[in-house]
Amino acid sequence: MIQNKKGLISNSGADFKKARADALDILEYALERVQPRFAIQRAVRIEGETLWLDELSIDLNGVGRIFIIGFGKASGQMATELERVLNDRISGGVVIVKHGSTKVLAQRVENRTFCSRKVKIMTGQHPVPTVENVKATECLLKMVDKAGAGDIIICLISGGGSALLTLPKQGISIKDISRTSELLITSGASIDEINAVRKHLSQVKGGQLAARTHPARLVSLIISDVVGDRLDVIASGPTAPDMSTYSDAIGVLQKYGLWMRVPSSVRMTLEDGKRGHLPETPKDGDLIFESVYNRIILNNQVMLLAAAEKAVEEGYSPHIVQDATGESRAEALKQLKDALRLKTPSCLISGGETTVKVTGSGKGGPNQEFVLACVEEIAGKRIVVAAIDSDGIDGFTDTAGAVADGNSLRRAMKLGLSPAKFLEDNDSYNFFKKYGDLVMTGQTGTNVNDLRLFLCF
Repeated sequence: MIQNKKGLISNSGADFKKARADALDILEYALERVQPRFAIQRAVRIEGETLWLDELSIDLNGVGRIFIIGFGKASGQMATELERVLNDRISGGVVIVKHGSTKVLAQRVENRTFCSRKVKIMTGQHPVPTVENVKATECLLKMVDKAGAGDIIICLISGGGSALLTLPKQGISIKDISRTSELLITSGASIDEINAVRKHLSQVKGGQLAARTHPARLVSLIISDVVGDRLDVIASGPTAPDMSTYSDAIGVLQKYGLWMRVPSSVRMTLEDGKRGHLPETPKDGDLIFESVYNRIILNNQVMLLAAAEKAVEEGYSPHIVQDATGESRAEALKQLKDALRLKTPSCLISGGETTVKVTGSGKGGPNQEFVLACVEEIAGKRIVVAAIDSDGIDGFTDTAGAVADGNSLRRAMKLGLSPAKFLEDNDSYNFFKKYGDLVMTGQTGTNVNDLRLFLCF
C-alpha cells in the first residue's frame, strides 16, 4: 500500500533501516485493517428473510424497496461490498466518491463478481466542492425522492462526505461555498466548527437529508473520521440531529477573522437564519428521526488497535494516545516528550486529528507538519517518527504524510535545508520532497482520521 516503501527504508543510515521498515509495516497493517469492505462484511448479513444492519434486524418480508445512497471517500468501497451482499434486492442507488478514486475502487474489488450493478458511482471534488459535486448531489436526491413509506434507504457515510454532498441554499453559489470552505480549512478551525458553518449554508447537511428521506425508513452505516465519533459532525451530520445554530456559524467566522472575508451571500444567509427568516436545521426530538437509525461501523480506534497489534509483533511495547487534537506542531512536541519517557523498545501510537493555522506560503498538511516539527528535536536519537492521514491525502497534497528519524537533520543540513525555516513557511511538503521522505500511498479507499507513530529503540 505504501508505494515508495523501499525508498523510504533506504533513505537513512544503517542504524535506522530496520526501525523505518518496522514503522512502515505498522502503518500498512493498520491501513489494511480499516478497509471499508471489512466493516461492511462485519455489519451486514442476511439470515433467511432477516437483514441485519449492524445490531438492527429487518424482516425483508415487510420491506418494499431497498435503495442505496452514500457519500465520502469510503462510500464507493462500502457500496460495492453492500451490493455483493444484497444483490438483486437493491432497487437502485447513487454514491458520491472523490474524483479520481474510481480507479482505486476497481483495484480494491478486483477478482470479485457482482450479480447486479444497481449502484451508480458518481464523483465530486474534495476538499473544496465544485459544480460537479452539486450535480452528483442532485442525482442522489432524485434517487431519495423515489422512496416512500415501506421502503428502506441505506445511507453509507464516511469522511469527505461533507464536501462531496453539496447543495447550497438558495442565493448562494457554489463559487461562494468553495471560497468559504477554503478560508475555513486554512484558518485553524476545528472540524466541528467548520461543519457548523457548512450545515447552515446547505440544503442537505445537519439532519436535512434525513428530513428529505421521510417517510421512508433510513439506516445510516457510518465510518467515522471525527474525534469523539460525533454523529452530528461526521460529514456534517446529514442524517443526525444538529446541535449547532446560525448564531454558532456566525460565531465561528468571527472567531477566526473570516466574517468580512466570506462572500456577502454567506453573511446574508446566516444573518437571515439568525433572525428567524430561514428554518433551523432539524434538532434532537424532531419526529423525522423516529424512522432514522445511525450506526458507526468503523472508526479511528480500530486503526490504533491494529497498529498496536502489529507493533507487538515487531517487538515494541505499544502505548496508545487517542483523540489527539490541537495545533499539529505543538502536539508533535508534546507526544515526543511522552515517547522519550517510555522504556525502549516502545511505540507511541496516536490518532485523532490535528490542525494547522496557515501563516506561510508553503505547501503541506498536518501530518507532514507534525513530523517536520520533530526533525531537530530527535536529531541523534534512536527514534523514528511517522504520521499519515488514513485516506492517503494529507492537506492539499498528493501524499499521505512523512517519516523522519534521528539522522534526518544531518541529511537535511547536507542539502542546505533548515527545518525551522520550512516550518515557519508551512512548507513541510517541499522539505520532505527534497530528500524523498514523503509517504506515498495514493488514495487508500478509507478515511478514519490520522495515524502517528514514535518508534523508540
